[in-house]
Amino acid sequence: MRFTKFVLVVIFSFFITISIYSNEIEKANYLDITFAGDIMAHNENFRMKDYNKIYTDILNITQNDDLTFCNLETPVDNTIRYETYPTFNVQSPYLEAAVNAGFEVFTLANNHTNDQNESGIKETYKNLDILRQNPEYTVYFSGIKETKDVKFSYELIEIKGWKVLYCGMTEFLNAYHDISLIDYVPATTKYRKEYLDFLTQLRSENPCDIFIVAIHTSEPEYVRTVSEERKKFFRQVLDAGVDIVWGNHPHVTQEWEIFKDDSGKVRKMIMYSTGNTISGQRDWPDYENPEGKYEYTGDSILMEISLVNDKNGVYMDFYNPTIITTHVESNGDYVIKKLTEGFINRQSEKDRTYYTKRLELMKQIKGIENEL
Repeated sequence: MRFTKFVLVVIFSFFITISIYSNEIEKANYLDITFAGDIMAHNENFRMKDYNKIYTDILNITQNDDLTFCNLETPVDNTIRYETYPTFNVQSPYLEAAVNAGFEVFTLANNHTNDQNESGIKETYKNLDILRQNPEYTVYFSGIKETKDVKFSYELIEIKGWKVLYCGMTEFLNAYHDISLIDYVPATTKYRKEYLDFLTQLRSENPCDIFIVAIHTSEPEYVRTVSEERKKFFRQVLDAGVDIVWGNHPHVTQEWEIFKDDSGKVRKMIMYSTGNTISGQRDWPDYENPEGKYEYTGDSILMEISLVNDKNGVYMDFYNPTIITTHVESNGDYVIKKLTEGFINRQSEKDRTYYTKRLELMKQIKGIENEL
């Protein structure tokens, strides 16, 4: 009889333990987000017949998370033709392919925002807004404004019980005309101070679980090192109440930083540049010099982050940089491929040698751990 009671107590305790564990899991609210880099549109990209092919190999990432962020570095104006560098333009099908692939959150403030003048900015806003209003799509954007009366644009995204505050700006432009509709912050002490004050106020007025800011930097292109001035400013942005700072513009992948609290939980993050997600900048691999600086424009990362909101607050439970490459197929299509051993082994000997070196070099770009 005593043995039977003992067994019953053990079984009862086991189910109580399982129940408590299950309740703890249920209390943990997860949000999976991904940060891509620049979606560009050179002639090599938009001459394709099917833009959806660009993203086929990464759909298991971009369509299976909750939000995917990217920098759209081209106006979207259906009233004029596609244009390549130095003044870009695409039409809605190019944008819609990215949306169909699972890119939901766009930053539109960059040095090419006013390539097609004010009319191009208004058309870009209109075409993004059409998708945002369409119940078949999930689209958010920041970086340009509908009217000149708004100082800076932002989005308060509500998803899965989370509130994600998001805004994006650019520190420089290629031309300084028609700028009143662009979230533009010159890289000077005065204007940075004003922007930091804006961020502090924005968070105060918009209670949220996570605050993300995109910055199109005034740093030089194709440089993989990050200046101390850049690090200082991005950390000031964190101090203004931001949780994740996501930089772009260099067109190459740069280091990232994570910031841990006393318990070892990752609370904040800086990505200085996630590189080009798709472009025509590496128009053909330099097989003789795979370490050349322009070769880095063809490779980048998708930074996958899993956020948790539980009794310990919001923190990053997991983050992973998936290395991707822009691959030129035999028919001339430029498509994104995950840069893995499996992909490399399927290539010709010449490409296999090139991509093996590129993967080795990309793995050398790493994150830095800091304490808050």
